[in-house]
Amino acid sequence: MGMRIETSRPTYPLNEAKRLAREGSFTVNAKPRNFIKNHVSFDYETVIAELFDVLDESMFYKSEAMNVLDGKFADIYRDVPYDNADWYIKFFIADGNVQLTVMSCKWDGIND
Repeated sequence: MGMRIETSRPTYPLNEAKRLAREGSFTVNAKPRNFIKNHVSFDYETVIAELFDVLDESMFYKSEAMNVLDGKFADIYRDVPYDNADWYIKFFIADGNVQLTVMSCKWDGIND
């Protein structure tokens, strides 16, 4: 496996990600959707919207090239406070800023 390309600046404007989450313009991959359903609430859509609502630029960790989508980067935020835990969120925004895709969402520090 090759080296993963990373940047120390967000690829996507946080205010755009928050807007899309607030408007419900997002998809959530199966693994994070199931994590939320099994550990927090069956209503994963509300949890995602609330998590993005508390996201702050100071929580940005890195932007990372994705192996599954050539040329696309995913922004990663850590230590996101929600429901008495710190969360890890990894997402990207589709071309044209039309939809947010949540690739990972879990308690920070949990390996899956």
